[in-house]
Amino acid sequence: MRVTESLMAYGHRNLKCTHETTLEITKALNLTPKGDCIVAVNANKSLCDLGKSLRAIVTRPSSTVTMTLEVSGFTDTVEGFGDPRLSLASPEDIVCRKSNFVSERTLMIKANKAAADLDRRIVQALKDPEKVAHITIVAEC
Repeated sequence: MRVTESLMAYGHRNLKCTHETTLEITKALNLTPKGDCIVAVNANKSLCDLGKSLRAIVTRPSSTVTMTLEVSGFTDTVEGFGDPRLSLASPEDIVCRKSNFVSERTLMIKANKAAADLDRRIVQALKDPEKVAHITIVAEC
């Protein structure tokens, strides 16, 4: 079974994308220089806004999760795994983690990329607050 969901978020002038183990999309409008894992802000969805079908697959033990970011003609993909421990309850954020750590903000664990690993052309584009990130999440089991 395969379910796809799309969302949008925006760039921010303080974007750094230097975190080595996590990557975050947030509904928050502002970003301080400390937010080094944040890839995009002002998202139109968080984890708790994702559809029931996608949420059901992500919380299965054998599920895979893929998140694709498309900005200004550049595309990058993060691949990881779902987990039964995921609550997907965050009203604010979507976080991909290279580790096995799980919180209400976690979409996937054992991800192959963090913010620091993203295509730097995407990061550069998203330093412009006018740029839109088109994000697609695919969950499969």
